[in-house]
Amino acid sequence: NRIAHAGGQYHEMVLTNSLNALTASYARGYRYFEVDLNYTSDGFLVCAHRWGSKKGNILWPDYTPTRDEYIDAYSESLFTPCVIDSLMNWLSEHGDATLIADVKQNELIALASISEEYPKLRDRIIPQIFQPNDFSKVRSFGFDRVIWALYRFDGENSSILDELKKFSEPIAISV
Repeated sequence: NRIAHAGGQYHEMVLTNSLNALTASYARGYRYFEVDLNYTSDGFLVCAHRWGSKKGNILWPDYTPTRDEYIDAYSESLFTPCVIDSLMNWLSEHGDATLIADVKQNELIALASISEEYPKLRDRIIPQIFQPNDFSKVRSFGFDRVIWALYRFDGENSSILDELKKFSEPIAISV
């Protein structure tokens, strides 16, 4: 299966994490969608990789915006803002789609909240973890599938195989 990274491509643009990109990628046959999730300064989860970057004609500020500032950044763009509620609505409407959640900060808090607020979608969400000891915590939230993304692993490369031996259940790895 192919994975549409950051929602995939929309109007020749990538890494937008936009609802438009998700919908366009779905129309092109994708069914797995990696989306970056970040918190706004007022505590809302939104679809964004990092602040201080430009995506299409959306310029993110160098500071963490509020939810309203995040949405306002889309006012003159091609894109529809993607907040956690609209993302989960999109996922509900696309019954054969699977979300790979790449939460950029406070991932355990975010994943626990997603699990609690959207229990009917748990089986279609694959959280990414960054440290092996988070595996059992994320599984306890009700997620059956988990990806260990190595790009933020604190350990040495040589210890990855040793860490893998400690998992009691299957896990996917993203290199």
